Amino acid sequence: MSTFVAVPNWSTVDDLVALARRSRQRSFPLVDLDGRPTGAVTLAALAGVPESDRPTARLREIAQPAVKVPVTTPDTVLADVLAQGLPASVILVVEDGRLVGLLTAEDIGRALDLARLTSGQPVPPGATTVTG
Repeated sequence: MSTFVAVPNWSTVDDLVALARRSRQRSFPLVDLDGRPTGAVTLAALAGVPESDRPTARLREIAQPAVKVPVTTPDTVLADVLAQGLPASVILVVEDGRLVGLLTAEDIGRALDLARLTSGQPVPPGATTVTG
């Protein structure tokens, strides 16, 4: 799992733009007051909001809702998550209804590469993973 920053869903687009400039994340999970995930916002979605609207536009208005973002638990096998076939830039890791982690495409690609190493199958040089 990646180290991540979750953002309150009532924050403005401007708030997240400022945070995104200091972060390495490309997708940001949104949470409510109780820390429950409500969706996710990508940098691409932020870029789609006109600059004049950013000070007042709320993230929850542009977010991909939680029902469309893949969710898993810490003890779920990665293959089971991937079998859901949901396209996503992130997978939210939730335990007891609260966001506890975030899986990115890079995390998934690394896990697949490591699995190949463990299974004895060689990883070809320059092989593409989930990230590319």
